[in-house]
Formats: sequence, structure tokens, C-alpha cells
Amino acid sequence: MPERIYYQDFHELTVRIQNNASKYDFDKIKAAYDFADNAHGDQRRVSGVPYILHPTSVACILADMGMDTDAIVAALLHDVVEDTPTTAKEIREIFGEDVELLVKEAIDAYKAKLQAVDWMTEETKTNAIKKLDTMQVKIGYPEEWEDYEGLELKSFEEGGSLFENSLSLSNWR
Repeated sequence: MPERIYYQDFHELTVRIQNNASKYDFDKIKAAYDFADNAHGDQRRVSGVPYILHPTSVACILADMGMDTDAIVAALLHDVVEDTPTTAKEIREIFGEDVELLVKEAIDAYKAKLQAVDWMTEETKTNAIKKLDTMQVKIGYPEEWEDYEGLELKSFEEGGSLFENSLSLSNWR
């Protein structure tokens, strides 16, 4: 059976934070993780992977870059506003205005990337942004699994990264 894309969990984020020279407010990061984990609940990606693993993977990348507590908290919460009933106002009330702004910026970055591409027509860009605004998360397992024979993915321990594995997956077939 082929190896799956490697996601980092909260334990791995904790290790990265402890091994980083930067100072972090661990209680705030843990509160953000617990909030996001609770908000996402049993949501799963089409692959069956728990949805919370994407935000923790993003948070690990930012911790590796030495980003501050609020950036890591925003990474943990960035999909909460998009994919759950949670509002940006709730994020501000619980985690502060800086975190709310970072979450909004992460969401707006997706839209800005779409606007910046020159290979899409304006109509296609508008439709893509509309899809982002109305995106719904499908929860559960797919009817059938893809046959990933020949796909080469490496775990973090084997020197792989989420970026390299994503690139391999997008170039596969």
C-alpha cells in the first residue's frame, strides 16, 4: 500500500516549539489548537485524514520559520472561520485582534493569489472566488480509493516535506 502524505499533529508542533529558540505562549497555542480541534470536530478530508491536521501542519511550518505565537495561533485557526460556523468576531474575542487580522489575511491571500494569475479569464477568477466563498467541506470517506501505485511520498523522518509530497501528488499520473 502506498505511503500517505505526511501531516504534522499537535505533538509535533509542540516539539518544534520547544526546540525553537523563539519564545512562545504555549497556553495560547494550546487554547487555539483545542478551539480549532473542537470547531472542526469530526471533519475529515476526502482522503479520510482528520481536518485538524492541515492547520497543525501549517503551524509547524511557521514554527520552523521562527514565526511568533500569534502567527502560529492564526495558522491553527485559519480554516475555522472558513469551514465552521465560527466567526472572525469570535476569534477576536477569544484570541485578540492581532490573531483575527492574521486569520483574515490568510483567507484573503487565497483570493489575492487567484486575482494575480494572468492565465485565467476574469470570469474564471470570479467563479473561483465565488467557489471559495461558498466552499463546503465534505466529511467522510470516498466511495472508492485511488490506486496510488508509483506515487513516491516521503515522511518527515525520511527527509520529505508537505510541499515536496504535494508537488509529487500534483505531478503524479
